Amino acid sequence: MAAVRRAQADREGRVGQHFYGVAPTVGATIIVGFVETPLPRPAVAYMAPMELHAVAVASIWRQLLKPYAGTNYPLIAGMPVLAALVLL
Repeated sequence: MAAVRRAQADREGRVGQHFYGVAPTVGATIIVGFVETPLPRPAVAYMAPMELHAVAVASIWRQLLKPYAGTNYPLIAGMPVLAALVLL
């Protein structure tokens, strides 16, 4: 079980390195997970997810320019989600 978790942390580190330019540690991913799940507050309930999703979509801008090249097509789904969050 520990080997599976280590492999998953390795994969997450490679994804972070590819898209964000940094390889997060396991501790950092846990902290980010706690930050991404705030208690619902009236003003923050929609702003935090929208801001976090906007950063995620902005980090894949190269893949969005060529949506049908290779396996980039699932990434297109991020744009309507971001639009829905903005409209909320």
